[in-house]
This record gives sequence, structure tokens and C-alpha cells, in this order.
Amino acid sequence: MEGVEYSPIGDIEAYHLYREHPGAARMRGATLKSERVPWQDILHIRRLDRPGQLRGVPWLAPVMLTMAELSDYQEAQILKQKMAAMLAAIVTYDKDLPVDQKGKLKGLNAMQPGAVVGAPEGAGVVFTNPPKVDDYVDFMGEGLGAIAMGVGITRESLTGDLKGTNFSSGRMGRMEMDRNVERWQRLIISQFCAGIERWVLESWALQRVLPTEKFRLSHTAPRRALIDPNDEIDAMLKQVDGGLNSRQNVQRTLGLDPEQIRRERAEDAAKDGDVGAPAPVAKDRPTARDTRAKSTPEEKQV
Repeated sequence: MEGVEYSPIGDIEAYHLYREHPGAARMRGATLKSERVPWQDILHIRRLDRPGQLRGVPWLAPVMLTMAELSDYQEAQILKQKMAAMLAAIVTYDKDLPVDQKGKLKGLNAMQPGAVVGAPEGAGVVFTNPPKVDDYVDFMGEGLGAIAMGVGITRESLTGDLKGTNFSSGRMGRMEMDRNVERWQRLIISQFCAGIERWVLESWALQRVLPTEKFRLSHTAPRRALIDPNDEIDAMLKQVDGGLNSRQNVQRTLGLDPEQIRRERAEDAAKDGDVGAPAPVAKDRPTARDTRAKSTPEEKQV
């Protein structure tokens, strides 16, 4: 079904894949033929949004039409801008006055900036009124915002335009996007990284010269940039102290390796002990929120 072979109880057993892209095969007039590939040799990365879903849905599916329409609008605006840059002069002649045919456009067909050209007798000059390009920025901004919302990111992340964004609105948008990013990271770790781990363990078992002890791989997602490091790190420390989170999980959230941190801290302590240096003491520093709360109205206005 859709290139996926299932067992009688619904488990995936194999995938049926073409050896080449169907479009390339049609161009050469070749016959398409699929091959059966066991599921162990395939990493099928997909986002499952509902029960019984077999194949993944493209992440841009909700906004494909919007992107196409926005592209058409942009091309139309570019053409309109070209038309707006065309300023033409139309010369009209009085049909009742005899005009020399050779001198009709004399001087008018080679106009330059700042030039003063006299029109022939019985001629009048009318300038065209090119169309104006209005509402382009607003329309594109709304369209890009709809695309960003459909994908699950912020408009600022999509466009790189921070105009009109303050700290509070940027933080709220980032909080919503960060939840989506965390889900995507868990998706990649659970499907792609777990498959790589399975292949590594299988290949490790085939190497008879290597130790046979069992091990597992740990995965750390890339570091997430903090919007307010002072407040956010203080909240993380309080979660660890209150038993709401583990120190290792907080370190992985920051994109750090807990084992490497533990090893380096032990090395630092050993080196400090060798030279008799005092151990560093954590200082109770005021957070940015405390600083803002203590500031006076005059300081806030400044």
C-alpha cells in the first residue's frame, strides 16, 4: 500500500522503491520497476498527525497554495513596477493645421533630463500616468506571516525582519516556536537518530575484534538561543533545586554534553587542588527581572 508492505498484524515489513526517479525514467523511455527493501535498511522519517496514517504529509502542504499565489503576486508587482518606471510622452497634432511630416518628432524623440524642447506648430504633448505600486509591503508581510504560521515558526524567523517587534512580542513568538522545534527534534531523534543507533549496534556486533559490552547512544539536540539568559538560567536552576528537572536534562536543553561537563569539572577541581586555588563559589546575582522591578519610573523613561 503506497509502496509500504505490511504484515498481517499491521507491522511494516518492507518498502518497495524505484531505482530512479520516475520523471527521469520517462524521459529515457525506460520501464519503471520497484525493488523490495527490508524495513531494517530504511529510515522512514515522517510526522504522523493522526491514527492510521501511513505516509508523512509534506510540512509545506498547508501553505503551498499561499506560496504560489504570493509568488504570482510578486511577479505581477515587479511587472507593475516596471510599468510605473515608464514615463512616456504622446505627441498629438491638430488635424486642421498643416504640419511638416519630417519635423513632427524633431527634438522630442531624444529628450534628456533638464532639456527644454520646443514642440512643432500645431502639436501638443501629453504625458502618460503610470500606475502606482501601493500596499506591496503590507500585503507581502501578511502573506509571509500566514506562511510562517502554517509552517509553525515566527514571521521574524522566516523573513529576518524585526521591524515592529519588541522584547515581549518576540519572546512570546519564540516560546511558541520553541515548542514546535522541540517536537521536531524529538521526531528526528526518535526516528532518524534511533535508526542510526540501531545500525551502529548491529555493525558493532559484527566486529569480532571489538569488545562485546553493551552500550547505548545519547542524543543532544542543538543549543537553543536564550532570549533572556539571566532569567531563563535562573529558572532552570530553580527547577533543578526544586526537583522539577534533572541537571543532565537542563544541560542537554542547552545543547551541552553532561558527560563532558562532568569530566571537565572533575579536571578543573583536580587542577585547582594541585595549585591550591580556592574552589569557585556561586554568587547570588540579581536577575534582570529583579533589576527592572527595583528601577524607578524616571529610570524606566530613560
